[in-house]
Amino acid sequence: MIETGKLSRRGLLGLAMLPLARAASLLDIDRIAGAGPSSTHLCQYRGRYRVHATITLLSVPLFSKANVGGACAMIEESVSGSSRISSIQFSSGSWPDRLKGFNRFGMAQEAVLEESGVATESAYLSFMTSSAEMNLDQAKKSFAERSASQPISVAHGRARRSECSAALDHLTVPAKSTWTDCPRLMIEMRDRLSPLKVAAAVPDQNSAYRPFLHTVRSAMTSGAAAAENIFVHNAKLYRLRTRSSAVSEGVLLTGKIAESGTNQESEFKVWFDPRDPSGMPYRFEFRPKSFLHLVFEQDPDVIGPAFSSLIAKEQA
Repeated sequence: MIETGKLSRRGLLGLAMLPLARAASLLDIDRIAGAGPSSTHLCQYRGRYRVHATITLLSVPLFSKANVGGACAMIEESVSGSSRISSIQFSSGSWPDRLKGFNRFGMAQEAVLEESGVATESAYLSFMTSSAEMNLDQAKKSFAERSASQPISVAHGRARRSECSAALDHLTVPAKSTWTDCPRLMIEMRDRLSPLKVAAAVPDQNSAYRPFLHTVRSAMTSGAAAAENIFVHNAKLYRLRTRSSAVSEGVLLTGKIAESGTNQESEFKVWFDPRDPSGMPYRFEFRPKSFLHLVFEQDPDVIGPAFSSLIAKEQA
């Protein structure tokens, strides 16, 4: 079960739940997620996933293994009058004991503030283990490498109607860390992050750019057969083209991502039931590497980390 702390509207992501030696820094995502009025209607949706992997060579499957990792997701929505705050948390990683010690993981947090249906500000914080494997031979070599620490890349940023700010840091965490430690690591790393820099000015527009997960969720809930949207990450703009088609158990959303101004696209697929109020996909798949195909299937019995609430709800 996920426990929701009784926090003020400024919110610090449930810091009281974690025995930290020092208080974590207040980031933009904390400020936006905790900016709601005292009287709100808060909804929470959760999902857990089992991960299966296939190694391919020139798109030909060479090796497949089920249950190599897991994933957890949590969506929160807080509404009061014309104001809405939404947050998404997602964490995933491998089970090292099922992959001869191979250990990869990451987590993302996003928050969007809307007024009368228009996004006025958004923020994100994400990290993932640094993975330099570009081909199958390099991936095999990484299985044999062991060290006392695990390098990670951490990105956080903010988007407003006229600018995007971001920072990127390269840190380390203990080698024994796994994806079940992600929520704790997400809190502990806050004091180690660089301040934001205005890295991209955008023409003053009606709506602030949303982060990736919120953009995908919007494509899923829009009901559009085809759409093109722009999202922001690390102060760079990306194009997301989506196409929806009916399948026996709901809808298949096919997405293609490319950095704005380029044509090199990566593809992912999401299966979901539009009748499900949570909007959680029951299956999704993508290729993080050219030789690696990952499939995520919803399974409530998956053991994984528990997320604390990003959105604070003040008590009357």
